[in-house]
Amino acid sequence: MRIRLFIALPISEEIRKRCEALGEIGRQKASSVRWIDPEQIHLTLFFLGWTDPALQPKIEAQIQEAARKVAPFSVQVTGLGVFPKLSSPKVFWAGLSSEPTLLALQQNLSTRMAALGFSMETRPYRPHLTLGRIKGPVPDAFTRWVVEGSGLQIGRCEMETVTLMESRMRPEGSIYTPLFTTALGGAPRERAMGL
Repeated sequence: MRIRLFIALPISEEIRKRCEALGEIGRQKASSVRWIDPEQIHLTLFFLGWTDPALQPKIEAQIQEAARKVAPFSVQVTGLGVFPKLSSPKVFWAGLSSEPTLLALQQNLSTRMAALGFSMETRPYRPHLTLGRIKGPVPDAFTRWVVEGSGLQIGRCEMETVTLMESRMRPEGSIYTPLFTTALGGAPRERAMGL
């Protein structure tokens, strides 16, 4: 039975709380947004999709090797935005600064996953935290808020670990479960409890 996987960087509790506060503001501006549980917010590095569980040890080994080469680093969480465009938004997000270390880690992981047979994303990598998914038209007040928040300084976030996550799709939204975590800079690897 195949499992749906992606590789992510967990975010700090402080940034999680600030994202939750943004969601509270957003709820007052649009009812057509399905807000992400703050505990589920993360920075995706590479989406693997449906995967044969037999590949998981190889994936973990490659994540471990990529993480070992990168010291912990910080990013600035800044700006609100939507994908694909403001006139027909589907995803509401908070942006992240494109730190060279972050981009190098993402590229390294992409190359390693491609070597295992996974498809590389053809679009440029745009680091962001998904805060909500938009399921219908949004009022002008929401659009104005996004535009006005394009330069909003949300805070700095320390990135210290890389995690292999499982995504289970549910009617109310996907549930993300960490399967494997390793620290940046080469600390020992950890498996999630019970796995």
